[in-house]
Amino acid sequence: MNQLKKIYILESVFDTAVLHDGGEAMEKQLSPICQANGVELKRLVFYSLREFLAEQKNIQDSSNADEAIAIHLICHGADNSFVNGLVYKIEPDYIPMAKQLNLSASIICHSWEALRASLQQINEKCNGNLFVSMCVCYGANIFKECKVPFAKYTIASENVLYLNDIKQPFIDIYQQLIASNAIEPVKALIEADNQKHISRSQLSVYDGIVKIL
Repeated sequence: MNQLKKIYILESVFDTAVLHDGGEAMEKQLSPICQANGVELKRLVFYSLREFLAEQKNIQDSSNADEAIAIHLICHGADNSFVNGLVYKIEPDYIPMAKQLNLSASIICHSWEALRASLQQINEKCNGNLFVSMCVCYGANIFKECKVPFAKYTIASENVLYLNDIKQPFIDIYQQLIASNAIEPVKALIEADNQKHISRSQLSVYDGIVKIL
């Protein structure tokens, strides 16, 4: 992986500001080490799928082949017969249409396939040097039927994540990534943390589309 130069914290706000605690803590603790190592850190808060897609497009446009970038996604994720993907609060403009289609008038789903496709475009723009971490329940579903890598490395969960379990581990992961620019020390951190939360908030690591932890 090329030298890490940019970290984007993409944080979704749903009905409350509960998720802000994770993104705010990361920004506060990572800012000093980012500044010391010449890494640009941006925390981008969004309130809808439309805003999220716009932020992803901006990241894609500003990426280049000479540097590695990291995207840390904080969002609700679902895995059931009705909703399978990232979950956002529906925008008011879409509520009448949702009701006409007998869909939920409160949420909108962004499928794992669609997320994967947009991340793949960013990964291609930075020459395969995209690092993705997902503070998202069932985030590892993004690998179902995945045949083409959308990132160099990905950290995701196959189950439910609990913010109090995972907030500090993600901060530790990024501190190690900035310091070493390598996946092995990051794997060691995740392995140790998974042992603390057996059956809770377990994280997996993928190299391309291959699970390595």
